[in-house]
Amino acid sequence: MTMTYRQYLQYHANNHPSEIKRNEAGALLNIVGDDRKINGHFLTGEKVNRGLFRTPDIKEKQSNGYSATTINRVINPWWVNSYKEYSKNNKEGSGPRPGGGGYDTTVADNARKLAFLNDKLGRMPGQLDLINQAEQNRYAHIEDDYNRANSDLEDSWKQTQEDHIQPLDSVWRAVGGKLAWQMTTSKSNRTRTLATSLVLVLVVLVQLNSPCRPS
Repeated sequence: MTMTYRQYLQYHANNHPSEIKRNEAGALLNIVGDDRKINGHFLTGEKVNRGLFRTPDIKEKQSNGYSATTINRVINPWWVNSYKEYSKNNKEGSGPRPGGGGYDTTVADNARKLAFLNDKLGRMPGQLDLINQAEQNRYAHIEDDYNRANSDLEDSWKQTQEDHIQPLDSVWRAVGGKLAWQMTTSKSNRTRTLATSLVLVLVVLVQLNSPCRPS
């Protein structure tokens, strides 16, 4: 004997492996009949008084956390199609008995698939976090390598200065000092030579002009 729509919902509210589907079936049990139609009072909502001389608002009702719109447009149509598939595959005498422990193979397979997908969706945020962390670690290593290379380059440049440039600078300073000393010395020698020459010229001139010359 095939289960009625409400029996079908009750069965899944108790046994479906997906928590989401158990909640959906439970929400429908509060407001739907075996004719698969939703209670009209639930769909019309409830009036909310806004005060004197003001038109009341209409607040959308909820069942098990789901709004009337979501239940009417999404949840109930999905379960109606599921129930039709169940009814088609479970003719009298072959399907699970109302209140029994039987569970149609097709329904069970679909339920397992839904539970598997639901589990994968639940794991996705954690997996995305792991990917983001791995990317951050990768870029952190690249930045560390770059900073290390810059540091090694600076150390190499300092060592080169100590080994080659500074000794050359000392040599150039020594050579420059020696050349300056030589230029100064040469200038003094030229001055002394010129002074000596002038003295000799003056001596000769004095002798030539002296009145006591030998006859």
